[in-house]
Amino acid sequence: MILSHHGKYEFGSPKLPMTPEAVLLSALDDVEAKMQAMRNEFAKATANGKAADEMTDWVRSMDRPVLNSVAFLKDE
Repeated sequence: MILSHHGKYEFGSPKLPMTPEAVLLSALDDVEAKMQAMRNEFAKATANGKAADEMTDWVRSMDRPVLNSVAFLKDE
């Protein structure tokens, strides 16, 4: 499972996931990496003076800008 956690050869995995548990681990690893990338981009945008309701700059690892939905979900 550890060898296949990247999920695809092009992501650096020496093996492909071949069991349900390995597929799940790979999917969870991918989601966690994307969420961390978004947290990093939101922090960078804030540090650069962007408001919380503005799109970030282009996020290369995700192929898109991202938007922090927290600004729209807050009770005012």
